Amino acid sequence: MSPPVQGLALEARSAPIRRIVPTKHPVRTVVTIAVVLVLIPILLSVLGNPRWEWGVVAQWFTAESVLRGLGATLLLTTIAGSVGFVLGLLLALMRISASPVLQAVSWTYTWIFRSVPLLVQLLLWYNLGYLYEKIQLGVPFGPVFFEVQTTTLISQFAAAVLGLTLHQAAYSSEIIRGGILSVDQGQLEAAAALGLPRRRRALRIVLPQALRAILPSAFNEIVGLVKGTSVVYVLAYNELFYTVQVIYNRTQQVLPLLLVATLWYVLITSVLSVAQYYIERRFARGALRSLPPTPWQRLRRVIGSRSLGIQP
Repeated sequence: MSPPVQGLALEARSAPIRRIVPTKHPVRTVVTIAVVLVLIPILLSVLGNPRWEWGVVAQWFTAESVLRGLGATLLLTTIAGSVGFVLGLLLALMRISASPVLQAVSWTYTWIFRSVPLLVQLLLWYNLGYLYEKIQLGVPFGPVFFEVQTTTLISQFAAAVLGLTLHQAAYSSEIIRGGILSVDQGQLEAAAALGLPRRRRALRIVLPQALRAILPSAFNEIVGLVKGTSVVYVLAYNELFYTVQVIYNRTQQVLPLLLVATLWYVLITSVLSVAQYYIERRFARGALRSLPPTPWQRLRRVIGSRSLGIQP
């Protein structure tokens, strides 16, 4: 080893070890302590107040009737959400098409169903038999192939599905249309100049980029739809909120039963939020150089850093 190198090595050995100190954030620390001091009394008041009757909540949380109502809520959400977004996609494509007739029909549909409250729509569909006694299918001004009584066809479940689906389609169409229009038109022009077929342009260029703009609002609509199914109680359909109402009208345990419904809605929304996080993270792969770590990855990193004595 040459003398200069030896000198540097000896200097490095004799130099004191310097510890890297993380940056201090006094304002953030003070705000965090203040928030914790506010949350602790609130949490203690909720858990310690006997009038919440947590024993009653635990008794009814997994009761058979409540679970049946929960299943009806999930069924309505699944049907209305899936069919509503498919119909919304068709309406969005009609709205951005070159046909003025299709544009007018899509705009009129969206305008009507966004203007009328959901509660009114449900009641109108349920009372459709008053306006039309029979529903017929056949050739206009010709033979009838199918005929049924409207009151037989439009049950409580059918009225709920129709109202929720058509209402959801109007909002979904605007979300999808906004996502499609957010894609830079220059990319479409470049793809067309390269001779890519229209179908491949739509599936490979427009759809992946539009989904990044559509997904947050779409999940927000699904979460709203989960809670919006509670409006179906006006039809006396046995979804979660109506079931809870029937129980507390019989037992007079209003607050505990409302808390049961609230906890189930919170649980469903939490599951949807987790799914939204991972789906959005997957579709962000083409927009970000490196994906942000998941909560589980952050937790493992913190635990690994603590075990090695490293400041995370």
